[in-house]
Amino acid sequence: MTLVLGPMPSGVRAVVCRLIAEGRPDPPNTDERLNGLLLTAGANGGSYLGADGEVWNYFFWDDEESWEHVADGPMKVGLVAIAAERIPELAEWLPRRPAQAVDCQACKGSGWMQPPLSQIQCTECFGMGWLTG
Repeated sequence: MTLVLGPMPSGVRAVVCRLIAEGRPDPPNTDERLNGLLLTAGANGGSYLGADGEVWNYFFWDDEESWEHVADGPMKVGLVAIAAERIPELAEWLPRRPAQAVDCQACKGSGWMQPPLSQIQCTECFGMGWLTG
């Protein structure tokens, strides 16, 4: 089974639209060029969620910037899972654990790598804490 999000539920869309409309508090949680909500941020970029449910990665390096669309799949699921820790309403969009799923052994079902890497999302389950065959 491949991890996918599918269409954004209307309740999640309403929350994302509201958060985008609320503007740019400090630190900024939206990007005016994309009209998107910040999902994750790093030293050289970040990931943004548009009100349409599309996710974009932004990169900035040596005075050059670029945008890359994130297709629906494990990476997009992982980005939304990270953001759901800060914006709990996004969790409604995440895949539900299937009955046949087993706990991810890499993260012990937590979705996060084990110490000393506990600030890194699990690369096996993409933050879900479970795996399917």
